[in-house]
Amino acid sequence: MLLIDDEVGNLHGIRRVLESDHHVVEIADRGEAGLEQCLGDFGPDVVLCDLMLPDLLGPEVYAQAIAKRPELEPRFLFMTGGVLDASSARFLETFRERILWKPFSVRAMNERLRRMGPRPYRASSGRLLVARRTPSR
Repeated sequence: MLLIDDEVGNLHGIRRVLESDHHVVEIADRGEAGLEQCLGDFGPDVVLCDLMLPDLLGPEVYAQAIAKRPELEPRFLFMTGGVLDASSARFLETFRERILWKPFSVRAMNERLRRMGPRPYRASSGRLLVARRTPSR
């Protein structure tokens, strides 16, 4: 599994939960780094990608990844704290079944992952896993 988010606290929190359920988890704190991992030897079975990244937005990571590795298309799951523009709104509407809205719980994440296919995801506690991003000023 590959986690892409510029919020390092989120990356480490999600990683801890998934690794405790015996998943192999790689992380990237930038879109470009996540794209490199998607296209590299790792071959993630799931890509959990934030939409708002500072260098390469989540939809761009997705588009570039599936252009080179179409088999990754059904493996993407997205997370976001909100819609910032019309382009993001269209993307979210298209992928509404694959969006985790921040804040989300372990239970919500496991439900989304379970819907993606037959993987050994177990529902854990319902504790809050990811906090909503606080806008920088």
